[in-house]
Amino acid sequence: MLLQVLDELTLHAPSGFMKFMRRWPSGPISLVHLQVLMLLDGEGPPAMHALAEALDVSQASATGIVDRMEQRGLVTRLRDDDDRRVIHVALTDAGRQLLAGVAAERRERLALVLAELTDDELEGFLVGSQAIRRARERLLERLPETSRAFVAAAASRAGPRVAPARPGALPAAPRRRCPQGHAVEP
Repeated sequence: MLLQVLDELTLHAPSGFMKFMRRWPSGPISLVHLQVLMLLDGEGPPAMHALAEALDVSQASATGIVDRMEQRGLVTRLRDDDDRRVIHVALTDAGRQLLAGVAAERRERLALVLAELTDDELEGFLVGSQAIRRARERLLERLPETSRAFVAAAASRAGPRVAPARPGALPAAPRRRCPQGHAVEP
């Protein structure tokens, strides 16, 4: 049964996703750029070297990626208050809007699929989804602190955060801070 569930959860059509990303209204978005946007949205503005490490690329490659994203207005570079040699990378409003657009499109497409389910199937899906969330929370409680931070960061990158459909479900996003704890304005 576990293998059947895993098979169902991991079925996907990468070609359809890639076509979707190439037709994005503001121009094609690469998976690397999307990964950077999600990372910045989930963790705040990292130093360039930390971004390179998170992407598993050289600092020179990360600089090139950020250059292209900055040209498109998706990110901006910020100097660290304590060490002017350190550059942080932060989302711009355009970057946040792109993530919100991706999330909205994803939600609309998911709504089309869910609309095909019966009420009983929807109820079962909701119960299963809630069970997966609770299992993830239990797993996080048992992990060492470093693993917990990694899993939480990965979960935050799984999809951009957007305002919920129901009022009052989530508080406003906290103010972004650089790794030294200083407030950073995008």
